[in-house]
Amino acid sequence: TGTTYTMVVSHPTLHITRQDMVVVILAHNRSEILSNILETWKDVDGIGHTLFIISHDGYFPDVHEVIRTFQQKLRIRQIYFPDSAHVLRDVFPAGKHYITL
Repeated sequence: TGTTYTMVVSHPTLHITRQDMVVVILAHNRSEILSNILETWKDVDGIGHTLFIISHDGYFPDVHEVIRTFQQKLRIRQIYFPDSAHVLRDVFPAGKHYITL
């Protein structure tokens, strides 16, 4: 049998219930792939009970444009990887330890 995980989300605008599904997508700078993924989900019955969390490792305008396009149809929130190589070019992300170049 599968393993069930419990996720606790506390945010005033998310309104997550036990019946909701959360889908996490790591986008990087692949806007075309992200668009294809969201396009396949947007017309699924009951999609309103799904929260899509799009994780980025940098700021990419084309990815944000894709997200903006789908925000009317899908519940989407964005998070950014805190040690993005795109943003922190002189720091090596290694958990709690950093090597400054």
